[in-house]
Amino acid sequence: MLSFIVLSSEYLGNFEDFQRAIENKIVTKRYDDLKSIVSSYSERQEKQKTLYSHIDAAFLSIYPNFVSSINELLKPEARFNVKKGELNTELRVFALICAGITESIKIASILRCSVQTVRNYRSKIKRNCIAENPEKIEDFIRKIGDI
Repeated sequence: MLSFIVLSSEYLGNFEDFQRAIENKIVTKRYDDLKSIVSSYSERQEKQKTLYSHIDAAFLSIYPNFVSSINELLKPEARFNVKKGELNTELRVFALICAGITESIKIASILRCSVQTVRNYRSKIKRNCIAENPEKIEDFIRKIGDI
């Protein structure tokens, strides 16, 4: 929990610095500099990667059997094989569902992907489910989160 507070504070500070830099470039009419600041895509990607790493670690410390629980529901060829302590985007969708965030639009916003991507992942897991009623798989995933 403490790491999320520190991380959130750091992101807020970075946002404030970013805002001040933009205001400065506008006031001094340095529009070319402004364009380069706004388009610093690689820095945003790194920050996003760090955030997901923290989320993955926290989630898996609370639910250490999450991936194996999901894999038990799937056909062998559809099971997830991920690095220890790390989730992929597809598993993050289901981790958020497990945590109680079920609306595709909210999941897409958190994961910085399209709503259609979230829907595709949801459909894929239902197609690959070995349960008698694949429509109930998300109910099972939500129950993983019931501690």
